[in-house]
Amino acid sequence: MLWMAVSISVFSVPPAQAVFDTTSDTRSSAADRERFLKAQKMIEAGNWSAYDRERKALDDYPLAPYLDYERLMRRLTLTSGTKARQFVDAQSQSPLGVRYLGSYLGATGKRRRWGDYLDAAAKEPRSENLRCYYARATRARVAEEAAWELASGLWVSASSVDDACDPLFKLWLEADGLNDDLVWRRATLAYAAREGGLLRYVASLGSSRIQPALAALRGSYSQPQRSVDLANSLPSPWASDVMTLGLERYSRYKPARALRHFEALSPDALSDSQKKRVSSAIAFRGLLERDEDVKPWVDASLSQWRDDKLTTLRLRWAIAEQDWQAIDSLFLALSAEAQEEGTWRYWYARSLEARGGEADAQLLFATVAKERSYYGFLSADKLGLPYSYQDSASAKAPRSEGELPLWTSNALWRVHELNALDENRLAEAEWTYALRRLDGEQQLAFAHIAKEQGWHRLSIDAANAGRHWDALDLRFPLAFVDDFYQRAAAQSLPVSELMAIARRESAFSPTARSPVGARGLMQLMPATGRSVARKVGVPVSTKALDNIEYNITLGSAYYSQLLERFEGNRAVALAAYNAGPNRVKNWLSDELPLDAWIETIPYRETRDYVKAVLAYSVVFDYRLGEKAQLMGNANPRSID
Repeated sequence: MLWMAVSISVFSVPPAQAVFDTTSDTRSSAADRERFLKAQKMIEAGNWSAYDRERKALDDYPLAPYLDYERLMRRLTLTSGTKARQFVDAQSQSPLGVRYLGSYLGATGKRRRWGDYLDAAAKEPRSENLRCYYARATRARVAEEAAWELASGLWVSASSVDDACDPLFKLWLEADGLNDDLVWRRATLAYAAREGGLLRYVASLGSSRIQPALAALRGSYSQPQRSVDLANSLPSPWASDVMTLGLERYSRYKPARALRHFEALSPDALSDSQKKRVSSAIAFRGLLERDEDVKPWVDASLSQWRDDKLTTLRLRWAIAEQDWQAIDSLFLALSAEAQEEGTWRYWYARSLEARGGEADAQLLFATVAKERSYYGFLSADKLGLPYSYQDSASAKAPRSEGELPLWTSNALWRVHELNALDENRLAEAEWTYALRRLDGEQQLAFAHIAKEQGWHRLSIDAANAGRHWDALDLRFPLAFVDDFYQRAAAQSLPVSELMAIARRESAFSPTARSPVGARGLMQLMPATGRSVARKVGVPVSTKALDNIEYNITLGSAYYSQLLERFEGNRAVALAAYNAGPNRVKNWLSDELPLDAWIETIPYRETRDYVKAVLAYSVVFDYRLGEKAQLMGNANPRSID
């Protein structure tokens, strides 16, 4: 068909629309969709003769492979490996192939159809249970030696291995595949992963030669404070392993005491890499708990370690204490790359300002203020400068052209039809699969297509995938703006704040689901939704959380309630939206300025969330033509 061969300019919207014109394509009609849904029902009913007739009429319909997939899924035990592989290869441009392969291999492996398994697999799969079947198939159809190599790689695991490997391991053990080196490797992995039960089991498999070391390892696990004593009677490298693991474990409970044990070791007790492991573990736990007994040792060592993870933990501790001199020296302990981050340039400028270096501080604030970021906006507020938005919309300045691969036309139509059938998550899966196969300019073209189609989440994903950070029209679409204006007016809230929350929570996906069950645009937990619905007098419905208007109504009301509870402090209310109001109440402080309080929120996820939503609200104000303000001057207080 003609539309399959149309080339597009990746820097302008009209050609993108040309390659994907929903008004002219003959394959996507309402009748096709009805026929597709009818065929799905025939599959569910097992009415295969009627299905076959219906399926022939859908050969040109973009979602026809989904019907083939559904039928094949109902014939897993009847399909040969060769035919399964044919379907997988035919769907190499769609996630359907990978999805079907996993199901087919799982079903075939359970039935020990090793020839079909290897015909379909082509290579070793990634998931553990399928790797177990692959090794068993290799033993049955290829060679035992190759299977035993696969078995040893599967066995050396920090956790329990999938049950599908049990028959393999039984035969491998009978063939004397296990040795003390493998036992020790897995025992130390189990120890480090805090898998005490697995450690006991693995220790039982060692020979008499290694049993003293395994006994010391187990003793160290239950009594890590005795690790050094338990290791003293062991030869190296067992002794150093026991001490390393034991001191790491001890540091989780008593970092200062673990440090004393560590400093008392002889210089050659541990290798350099083991010393680094132990010192990092002690420092990390000591900094996390803000242990004053560990602080001097950490401060004396950070400049030699050059470990940005530990240095930033120490920096946040110094920020919480408003220790400006420490912030100065800690900034210099960061790597050159970390020193370029807006976060730490901002705080270094704050330390200069606090210590009387006003002129140097202003120069640094002015540099950070050029960025479109939370810290850039903070710095601009410090100097009374306008915010920098760096908005270079991709359609405004074309510099080169490119073509989308021909296969993307089918992918785009599958996404279109899935969205038309309210199969949004399947559409997102198709979109993500396609993006991984495109370069940056092609991803930009996809972002434009998504924008034209009103696929807000997909536009954001494509622009981000291509690292087109300055394409604000694509990354911050004015999605469902009328609904947000209406609910913002009802709650007397800035519309930009509600849109910023939805942008961070779901990237404007009405059917978004979180791993813990939050739903919809503003990611409300069902229990929260029910509670808010009762308070505002609207019908209680968990299913309706996928409805755009209903979700915004409850999300905006909930945010308004949090603002009221925390006396209008936006940052604190946003932290509560993310982490829960009761937890946030315990973090409040009378002593810290607001920027320092945000920087020292204990949960990284919540800390990043607050910064992102505040910055996003500024960007949405800019896009809406509203006056932008990052945050007020209120300090977080202990609020009942």
